[in-house]
Amino acid sequence: MLALAFVRHFWLLNAFIFFTGFSWIAVLSTLNLGAQRSAAKWVKARALAVYLTVFLAQ
Repeated sequence: MLALAFVRHFWLLNAFIFFTGFSWIAVLSTLNLGAQRSAAKWVKARALAVYLTVFLAQ
């Protein structure tokens, strides 16, 4: 995020923010998939509830 303070071109700033946001969504999707696939079927809902509570409560 420090790079945002030094970028003087608006189009370059928009491209940086777009790719940063895209990367963050890809990371979240990958972590969510890993949490779903690693939990047993009988406890999947509770495992995802704990995962989301811990991840979003930071």
